[in-house]
Amino acid sequence: MISSALTDRSKQAIFYGIGLICLASLLFELTLTRIFSVVMYYHFAFMVISLAMFGFGVSGLLAYLKPNWFPLERLGKRLWFHSVCFSVTIILSLLIVLQAQVDLSFKQENIIKLVVIYLVAAIPFFFVGVCVSIAMTHLSDVIGKLYFYDLLGASLGCVVAIPVMNVLGGPGAVLVAALMAALGALCFANVAREEMRLIGSPTNAQSNPFVIGTGLLLVCFGLILLGSGFSTLGGSYLAKGQYSSWAVMTFLIGLVLTVSGSQPRGRRYKLLPLTLAGVMVVAALVNLKVEFIRVIFSKGHQEQNIVFSEWNSFSRISVEADPGGSHTMRIDADAATHVVRTSGKIVDDKPFRQGISGAAYHLREGVENVLVIGPGGGWDIATAVAHHAKNVTACEINPIIVNSVMKGQFKEYSGGLYEFPNVHVHVGEGRSFVRNSNQKFDIIQATLVDTWAATAGGALSLTENNLYTVEAFEDYLNHLSDTGMITMTRWLIDTDQQNLRLVSLGLEALSRLKATNPEGHFMLVASGKGLEATNQRICTFLLKRTPFTEAEIHQMEADCAKNEYSILYSPLAKMDNSFTKLITAKDRAAFYQDYRYDITPTFDNKPFFFFTLKPKDFLNAFSGDYEMMKNNAGLLALVSLLGIVFVLSSLFIIVPLVLFKRDALRTDTFNRVRVVLYFAALGIGFMAIEMALLQKFVFFLGHPVYALAVVLFSILLFSSLGSNYTERVAADTAPSFLQKLVGVLCVLTVVYLFLLPTLLYTFVGLAVPLKIVISIALLSPIAFLMGMPLPLGIKTIRQRAAEMIPWGWGVNGAMSVLGSVLAVTLAVNLGYNALLVFGAGVYVLAAITLPGKLGSVSAPERETAVEIEAQAQPS
Repeated sequence: MISSALTDRSKQAIFYGIGLICLASLLFELTLTRIFSVVMYYHFAFMVISLAMFGFGVSGLLAYLKPNWFPLERLGKRLWFHSVCFSVTIILSLLIVLQAQVDLSFKQENIIKLVVIYLVAAIPFFFVGVCVSIAMTHLSDVIGKLYFYDLLGASLGCVVAIPVMNVLGGPGAVLVAALMAALGALCFANVAREEMRLIGSPTNAQSNPFVIGTGLLLVCFGLILLGSGFSTLGGSYLAKGQYSSWAVMTFLIGLVLTVSGSQPRGRRYKLLPLTLAGVMVVAALVNLKVEFIRVIFSKGHQEQNIVFSEWNSFSRISVEADPGGSHTMRIDADAATHVVRTSGKIVDDKPFRQGISGAAYHLREGVENVLVIGPGGGWDIATAVAHHAKNVTACEINPIIVNSVMKGQFKEYSGGLYEFPNVHVHVGEGRSFVRNSNQKFDIIQATLVDTWAATAGGALSLTENNLYTVEAFEDYLNHLSDTGMITMTRWLIDTDQQNLRLVSLGLEALSRLKATNPEGHFMLVASGKGLEATNQRICTFLLKRTPFTEAEIHQMEADCAKNEYSILYSPLAKMDNSFTKLITAKDRAAFYQDYRYDITPTFDNKPFFFFTLKPKDFLNAFSGDYEMMKNNAGLLALVSLLGIVFVLSSLFIIVPLVLFKRDALRTDTFNRVRVVLYFAALGIGFMAIEMALLQKFVFFLGHPVYALAVVLFSILLFSSLGSNYTERVAADTAPSFLQKLVGVLCVLTVVYLFLLPTLLYTFVGLAVPLKIVISIALLSPIAFLMGMPLPLGIKTIRQRAAEMIPWGWGVNGAMSVLGSVLAVTLAVNLGYNALLVFGAGVYVLAAITLPGKLGSVSAPERETAVEIEAQAQPS
């Protein structure tokens, strides 16, 4: 079926509508990763990519199995209805997610909550998927133009996500996504009205009592919730009420339905989405001031005493007033740092002069240049100033911390610390700042730098991971003065695993720099006595560019005795503990193998510093210290998610195919099973390469959120160009053409493995706009190739096995869901280079699997292939 019955004006309206809802879809998807990280834990944020693919897959399958539900003569009405549902369910899913109380347990109750959240959050993606599927079905004769608007909207969604979240925050960005969906419905309203005119249906039909009644019920229910909130909380409902968001949004949506239902049907098509769009604009602006849609529960607990909160594209910063009068700043409702309180005379403040994190200054009072990475609430800056450092440079990645907290609302509280004359604070990623700097530092300091926050790129693409790799330590050592040192402070948890990993990083970096006496370059001191691990103890790791002198070691011993600190390792006091055993080990590989946890050095290719479980101890992720659980539970969370999406994909995608389309496998069974495997491989391979490339560009672009926007934009754009290029390939030559392009893809993968790190390191010092251009240029060749295999597969089977196209689409969607989770699981265990090779290998498997010939089919089936080919285009 083609679009000959549609006017050019209607087609153009559909193009605009598809572009808008695809923009809304990507904006919603990226924003959900942020909200999941705040409400739950960053481990679960990655599931957003999976649930989006799940919603798309189910919708596409429905359009295949029930084409009579979506006839051409009702195309505009169906597009309008599903885009309105998309807009409304975006808000409903947001309100439900904000009420989530998920913790890091592996209990049945928690798994059920995850399944419910997964399904609820997938519903909006189902509705947008239906719109795209049926549009591509009925506009197959202009598929190139329609697909252009699809990918253009998706690309713009990637681009606008960052500024929208920076200005409006997470909930506000979701409201903007709902606004875009409503505007898409407004475009489809013109097509629906045109359909009514063509079939002679009156556009001035009377109002709809059902719609009016539903709207009035929602209005009343919203007022009841609002009244309940006031009576319960003494009139401060909008600021503190648990159900304020439900009350206000229920009332507003009810008002929209009441107003639109009272209008004639033809006018209702335009009025409802227009009113809905207006409500979203008002709600987003009001929420900036009142914040009636806000986080209620975070990490399973209700938030209390919040005196400040602000979102951007990669974090939510909140400040909590403690009972004693101090203020605690939290990143994504978890990682905490106290906002320092000073009188402006830090030199006289005893805590800053005696704190264990300032151990390096006990050896070098009054140093010339200090670099603080991740200053947060300002403790390290205050420590440097208190020890008379002449120039303190601080690099903080989060502009909210710098501008809104330390230079804004809490400037007076902190004594204007961030604006001291000798303090220079830069907003940027610490690793990139170091590499771009031409300055030499006497001390480079990082104290408890870990955000526990997923960026818009999803979980496991964390900024602090780039700080704790061998390559990062090489950068630090190369930017030290001749007698300079690195000082990092970590919790002393489960004895010593984090600090031992710091030692392993230092040993490997010194080895690369040809240090002759690595044992003399380390000192480790801890608060308290002995090596006993508790939640309150911290350990300071010192790595000097040159060996410590005897005078420095004796000075440290004297200071530790004075302040009741413990020396865990020094070149003169080699205690009988794991630090000494590792530093002095003749065979480090044997030590790593025998040690309880994985403390091997982390590299840029596998930067998961906080994941220390060995595979054999995988099931122990939820045992031991809470921080230990938080460090390692991501592995188990990923596998749990893998199980959940496997079950859901099977139930909602694979099982329906088996029930309704199993006859397609009965003829030439062997080759048709190969077709199924081919499309399954494409789903896994595409996600594997996409996730590997995402991490490769994190360091280069300076932050995962920029990497996500650039990588997704490039892959969407150039994959669409590659897909369109396949129109030049004849169906009978598609298999041989596929094998050649997969060969080129494999060669390109090898080139990326060896040349990409060198290129990115060479150009990392350029301005961000230039780096974005370079990134797009580097990504375009492989993205262009990745867009070809799916349409080539369709070309191969459409003439001889049209009934296999639904199988290909459904299985590809299911494997994309699984592939997104599998890719990260493999990266954690094997590294991103291995993931990139794995993705290319899967494409090779696909090229070998695709049969060149299939059994005969009937003439009607060949005609059907032309109609449904468009639905199988990648979205």
